[in-house]
Amino acid sequence: MKILYIIEHHYPHIGGVERVLINLTEALVKQGNDCIVLTSRLPGTKPRQTVNGVKIIRVWTPPFLHRYWFVFLAIPKAIALAKKHDIIHTTTYTGSIPARFASIISKVPAII
Repeated sequence: MKILYIIEHHYPHIGGVERVLINLTEALVKQGNDCIVLTSRLPGTKPRQTVNGVKIIRVWTPPFLHRYWFVFLAIPKAIALAKKHDIIHTTTYTGSIPARFASIISKVPAII
């Protein structure tokens, strides 16, 4: 299964939700699934990276209020990626908005 995760923060930013999604995506990859995480690009991070089999794609956001910029700047990439995936998984914060747009336009189901 090809799963797209859309979340405003991810590795190396570590919080509760990020830790859960890191564990979940790594376990799913070990089971043979393809997981891509679309997230914001924090200073000092690469635009693309693979960590323990999980592909991470980071969207550039301005340094101020980057979490909220992610809502708008992630939409085009979310739509493009969604078309190549079976499902979109997101969280109940700013990642849910680009995930919803991507789901509607690509007709790929999304879950929170």
